[in-house]
Amino acid sequence: MKPQRTRRWPLVLLLTASGLAAGFFVGRWTMRLAYKPQIQIKRVERFVYTPSRACPRTPLARPTRAATVASSDPSDLVRAARSAYVNAAYGLAISLARRVVASVPRSQEAWQVIGASACMTKRSDLVRRAMRQLGTSARNLVRSVCQRAGIVP
Repeated sequence: MKPQRTRRWPLVLLLTASGLAAGFFVGRWTMRLAYKPQIQIKRVERFVYTPSRACPRTPLARPTRAATVASSDPSDLVRAARSAYVNAAYGLAISLARRVVASVPRSQEAWQVIGASACMTKRSDLVRRAMRQLGTSARNLVRSVCQRAGIVP
């Protein structure tokens, strides 16, 4: 004896005639979704980078005091201090930012570099001094850097 195939059509029964028709079409649509795959997987060619021998890798140079002291413009000094901070030369970043603060005492960018670098070097006295000079958003940034470094300002 053959097993009977039964189709189950999900119907949504509503009180109105238009609702009954909508329920029937929704049921047919959901059954179609069950039989048709939704995602088609396509094969994608991958690009593999192979470095040429003409361009050898050179190590990144850390900023040195001689390279950054040549300029006395505060915006250049702040840029050099940020670069030193990003390259983990925290002592150099603090000294460059202090030169900016000596010429422009209310420089938020310089105090932010001082505060973040002081957090990384665990100098809480300098962090507190920088926090007093900073505005709200810069203070929050320095506070988050200090929390990552494990220091409480």
